Amino acid sequence: GPACQGVVPPDQQANYTINFATDGTFSARADCNTVNGGYTVTASGGVTLAPGPTTTVACAEGSYSDLYIIGLTSARTYVVANNQLTITTADGGTLQYRNSAS
Repeated sequence: GPACQGVVPPDQQANYTINFATDGTFSARADCNTVNGGYTVTASGGVTLAPGPTTTVACAEGSYSDLYIIGLTSARTYVVANNQLTITTADGGTLQYRNSAS
C-alpha cells in the first residue's frame, strides 16, 4: 500500500513521543500504549528500531497507536535539522519530532 499520510492533530501530538537513550534503547508513547526497545544508527543516517515490550491497551477510536507502532518498526533513515528529527519509513512515510526541551 501507499505510505501512510496524515498529520496527528496538534492537541494529540503529545501522545506520540520517542526518547532515545545513549545506551541504544528507546522508549515511546503511542497514545495509550508504551513501547520500549533498542535502536541502531549508522554514520550514513540509517536507523533500525527493534521494539521489545509493548503494552496492548485498546485506545479510543481514532487513535493512531497501531499506525505509529508500525511506523516505528519500519524506520529506515533519520535526519536531524533545525531541532527536528525526521525518521523515514520503508514505504516512504515520515515521522517528525520536535525537541520538547526547546
